[in-house]
Amino acid sequence: MKPIQLIFKELRYRRGNAFWSVLAVAMTVSVFVIVAMVQSATERETRRIVRDLGFNLRIIPKNADMTQFYLAGFTDATMNESVLDKLIAHENVSYNHLVATLHQRIEIDGVSAIATGLSEEKYPPGMKKPDMSPQIEPGTVHVGKEIAQQLKLKRDGEIKVGETTFRIDRVSPEMGTADDLRIVGNLDEIQSALALPDQINEVKAIDCLCLTPDENPLGLLRNELEEILPEAKIIMLSEMAEARARQRQLISKTMAFVSPVVLITCGAWLIALGMINARQRVPEIGILRALGYDSGSIGVLFVGKAVLLGLVGAVAGYYAATGLMLAYGEDLFQLTSKGLKSDPQLLRQSLTIAPLFTALCSLVPTLFAITRDPARTLRQD
Repeated sequence: MKPIQLIFKELRYRRGNAFWSVLAVAMTVSVFVIVAMVQSATERETRRIVRDLGFNLRIIPKNADMTQFYLAGFTDATMNESVLDKLIAHENVSYNHLVATLHQRIEIDGVSAIATGLSEEKYPPGMKKPDMSPQIEPGTVHVGKEIAQQLKLKRDGEIKVGETTFRIDRVSPEMGTADDLRIVGNLDEIQSALALPDQINEVKAIDCLCLTPDENPLGLLRNELEEILPEAKIIMLSEMAEARARQRQLISKTMAFVSPVVLITCGAWLIALGMINARQRVPEIGILRALGYDSGSIGVLFVGKAVLLGLVGAVAGYYAATGLMLAYGEDLFQLTSKGLKSDPQLLRQSLTIAPLFTALCSLVPTLFAITRDPARTLRQD
């Protein structure tokens, strides 16, 4: 009888053992598929959450008055906006989401305000991401709540900045910060209105290092910037950067802990089931050996069964895990739920790794089976 026939006869005869073995493999694959999908979704969700915290790097002119910068929240010193092109010209840098900005104090009908121009968001090569900055229509501005109240401004009304009149596209909700005094427009239009062509006083960005303060991310960024842009200096909002780093590191550490625990637990389960199966089949193995089946044939029987169960368990586990994630993932990852979808790559990995895993777990019971003396086995039974 061919080994494949023996394998299927064995599966039919000991359906209970086969069922529990498939269940063990399916659970292992399910956990790994869920972990992989959760890790991917969590990273997307975390990136979105920490991205929404805002920019945590501020690149300003080297000659900026830091007392004035900290008191006012921006510096009056300016630099040419070509610095933005220098920053995005380099690959493999530790920052992203760059926005050139111009801030200037102005007065409108006796009311103090801050005029702010924002450039389009720029990215170093190969680092394109969804934009963080608001999209402002040409010829329009967004007006802070306090300015709108003091000047009695409403949406679709008009406001004059310098010699340029803008339509009010949006009155921002109350922020409780200096943003309530801000009039925000496109950089080139605000530069023109303030008669400061090509001038900016800051580039905002996000760091990509995700390091905690003890790992000195600011030192690394300053060394990098010194080579790229010696005429500027970098300020890091440390609390925001640390929160971003700790959140992403927490997710990575959690997944690194869960995966080996699941692997060890399910591997022990499979080995135990294999040993039970091998002990139950001691008389059959003795008869097969007496009929002329050598150790290699017996080994193929055990390992072949393990591989077959691994394939069935991989398919069952993958589709069960994917179904669960698609059904409940939207409630877990509300900001990035559209990114949840079945991953054929995970199926291919499951169909490759699960049979190898079950074959490896079957080695102990296989060795137990093929090393027993058939004569002694048959005498006992």
